[in-house]
Amino acid sequence: MGNKAEKRPAVRKIPKQANQAKKRDAQTVWTPAMDNKAKSIAADKQKSVAFLKRAGILNEQGQLAKEYAD
Repeated sequence: MGNKAEKRPAVRKIPKQANQAKKRDAQTVWTPAMDNKAKSIAADKQKSVAFLKRAGILNEQGQLAKEYAD
């Protein structure tokens, strides 16, 4: 009987830097649906504040998060 490790095919690992470069080079295509969603959020202050809180731009008190403050 042979060793199981010898029978498994070798797995090629992608270097972390190469993987990050692919993500950085990817482009987002702005669709009409995205445009409509952005306009609906911008039109309603309550939706805008909720969105910015979920994104981490505003803290729970509705003030600018520390990461974004000057």
